[in-house]
Amino acid sequence: MSKSNDHEKFISSLAKHGGMLRGYIRNGVRTPQDVDELMQRVSLIAWKKIDQLDDWDNFPKWAATIARYEMLSFRREKARDRLQFNDDVWDKLASESVVEDLQFRERRIRYLEECLKELPEDKRALLEKAYNGETSMKDLAKESNRSPEAIYKMMSRLRFTLLLCIERKLEGGIER
Repeated sequence: MSKSNDHEKFISSLAKHGGMLRGYIRNGVRTPQDVDELMQRVSLIAWKKIDQLDDWDNFPKWAATIARYEMLSFRREKARDRLQFNDDVWDKLASESVVEDLQFRERRIRYLEECLKELPEDKRALLEKAYNGETSMKDLAKESNRSPEAIYKMMSRLRFTLLLCIERKLEGGIER
């Protein structure tokens, strides 16, 4: 496989799984600034070690492993500043949460897709236009002959509807 292809896959995988990775890191540090710093470190190390990744389907687990070791190193650095959990406690918490976080995230994404399909076609199309990044809210308002405020309110109601749908499915454990 070519280096260029690996780099494209890396960027795509990091974009796809970056939220999960950031959430995993957030579970291991205290401040948003620490999360940002560790996310940057992990991204850079993963980029440098991309040749070590054998199977792109394992990217989330591979990146989470890098994050775990970086969090341990980061906490050792910070230990001079204040009291912290010891590495064994953090390691146990992190290893338990990464699998649960991945599974929970995948289930939420699947439920989001199901809930989107349950929306009327015109509402789903509006959401897709709003979130594809190519259409501004002002343009959406013009296209639909509504005010920007009305579009924002509609988007807020649609997001809330999707949230309730996802939560209902999560609470009910509905699997399809």
